[in-house]
Amino acid sequence: MYNLTMKFTVAGLTQQDYLSGLPFWMELPQPSPYNALILGVSHPTEPTDHQALCKRFGDFFQFVLLNDDAVKACEAAGLTLHVLGTVEEAELQGRPSTLLMAKSMRGAGR
Repeated sequence: MYNLTMKFTVAGLTQQDYLSGLPFWMELPQPSPYNALILGVSHPTEPTDHQALCKRFGDFFQFVLLNDDAVKACEAAGLTLHVLGTVEEAELQGRPSTLLMAKSMRGAGR
């Protein structure tokens, strides 16, 4: 685990969002002054967590979990997220996919 007390901002992506171009996290400038961590939860990779997030936030193709620095990086880049709420890492049963991790965080993960 990254940090059992870590709270993530949850954003939802529809299938259209997902297929409409580059994922938003690919648009973040690199290198970044932020210690951004972005995780993904989709049905094929984490069906239990995906189902629980769908019950809580509505039906989305993929859920994206952002730490505070990732939210700040998106705001600084002018990216608009469909924010649904927050979730504590301890609420997740599985292991979400890592979509983006700052170099400074590598080696400190799960």
